[in-house]
Amino acid sequence: TCLGITVAAEITAGYLPAAMTDIVTVVYGAMLLRRDMEGLVQGLHVIALIAAVNCALQSFSLLQVLMGRPGAKYFFANECVVSVSRIKDGQPVYENVNLCSWHTVLGNLAMCSAVILEFLCARLGWKMFKSQQAAMVISSLTDLEGRSSLRSSRVGLMGEEIHAMPTTTTASFAGESAIFETRGGHPMPLAGFAPFQGQPHRMVD
Repeated sequence: TCLGITVAAEITAGYLPAAMTDIVTVVYGAMLLRRDMEGLVQGLHVIALIAAVNCALQSFSLLQVLMGRPGAKYFFANECVVSVSRIKDGQPVYENVNLCSWHTVLGNLAMCSAVILEFLCARLGWKMFKSQQAAMVISSLTDLEGRSSLRSSRVGLMGEEIHAMPTTTTASFAGESAIFETRGGHPMPLAGFAPFQGQPHRMVD
């Protein structure tokens, strides 16, 4: 919002190149706000790069204004009379011209605000991007740790069942053999098996 107001001030002051530079950051930032969380995270490093480049460009433009005419001492002045030479009929003609007005004051203030805001946008966007990357790494590590612990617990349960099965089977067989050997000292068959009863069949010649 603040950078959008700065762009409007630059357009009003007639600083159109500076306004075209800053409007790129404003438009891309507005596009990011319309995305979901995943799209916002993916575009944070891009807007940080755009803001950093625009901050460098605005700083260079501001340096040119300070070093050019009328100079840094008239940076916030609404009146500055400077001698300007022109060529008229092949001869140089010097005249005094007022190069400052409220437009220049507004434009210079807007450029200073643009440099600061672009820097803050680049810094904030980069910090948010790094923070989201760290959070995603921590989340993936947590998920991986949870999956490995769940897998190890499943393996442990399966191992306990495998070890417990022979013991149960041995105990059941031992109980059945005990039943087989008891009852008057005569061996008794297991359940489900009937012994042969009756006279044996003899084969004679």
